[in-house]
Amino acid sequence: MDQLRFHLRFLEALIAEGWKLSAPRIGVTDFSGGRLLQTLEGSIVAPLRAEFGQSTVDLDPTRQSGRGYYGSVCFKIWVKDPAGVEVEIGDGGDVPWTQKLLSNAKERLIISAVALERLAAIRGEA
Repeated sequence: MDQLRFHLRFLEALIAEGWKLSAPRIGVTDFSGGRLLQTLEGSIVAPLRAEFGQSTVDLDPTRQSGRGYYGSVCFKIWVKDPAGVEVEIGDGGDVPWTQKLLSNAKERLIISAVALERLAAIRGEA
């Protein structure tokens, strides 16, 4: 949840600084066959919704991209450009890299990134 919180703080700070983007949105997807839906809603989605008033955080049951790359959970990040068009700017989720590297099935790694070139393009600086 810390990475999602960081991304939302970052985007809301850009908006507060006058960047011409709006409506940050994060869609969280459960790739576990539904086993994590209740936990994701209660522990991640609902608290972030309550904390970030300018942003939307919801479950995205329709996402298929990233299946096989991410493990049980992934997310996408979008913002709206000045024309109101939603632009995907980020992605993340759990990956098995450290489990394999350390030969430890208990090891967990969540990765994420925001494409700064997409934000620069929205701002007109690309």
